[in-house]
Amino acid sequence: MRTLETGEKGKYDTMKLFGLNSLSAHPLTDENGVTYNLGPSIKTGLRYNLLRIPPPSPNSTTDELIKRGKIIASVPSRYTLTNLLLINPATHTK
Repeated sequence: MRTLETGEKGKYDTMKLFGLNSLSAHPLTDENGVTYNLGPSIKTGLRYNLLRIPPPSPNSTTDELIKRGKIIASVPSRYTLTNLLLINPATHTK
């Protein structure tokens, strides 16, 4: 049975599990049940990481699925931490 239950708030620490500061609010699930999510990491030097969570099996729990998640791609940010600290929002233009 499928539900909209999301689990306990704050139950999974993405920094400890994957080194990610947060995850997007809109994960995508493909036709095979694999879920993908995007999360930034300052720990790795300002990178965006793509997280892959395997499809559920009949006996798997959410805990098991989350713990089996893997970072499958990483894209560097165009900014470095030093650049971000030096940017003055009032004068910065793209």
